Amino acid sequence: MNHHTAALFGAALAAAVGLAGGWILGDLVRRYRHGVEQLDALRRQLPQPCSAVLLQERQLRQIRRVLNDLHKMVRGVTKSLEKLAEWPERGSWLFRQHATWLLSNL
Repeated sequence: MNHHTAALFGAALAAAVGLAGGWILGDLVRRYRHGVEQLDALRRQLPQPCSAVLLQERQLRQIRRVLNDLHKMVRGVTKSLEKLAEWPERGSWLFRQHATWLLSNL
């Protein structure tokens, strides 16, 4: 075998290995892309629990704000009624009696 034949055989062998490697690598890439597409399709079919959880957390925060505001208002009214009931010189006798009744029925 001369050098030209060996070089030609080496080039053909390298080309064959390159083609086989490219074919195998291309098949792997095709399978990977197909798997990613199927995974995305499955993700879209699944229910989204995160959105429901976030909605519940937002609703709980709103309820907590309302309760805190209500507590502040009730506490303020209670304090003012307590002060009116304690000091006889403020307000009328009927209003003091009403404030005392309200405080006893809270």
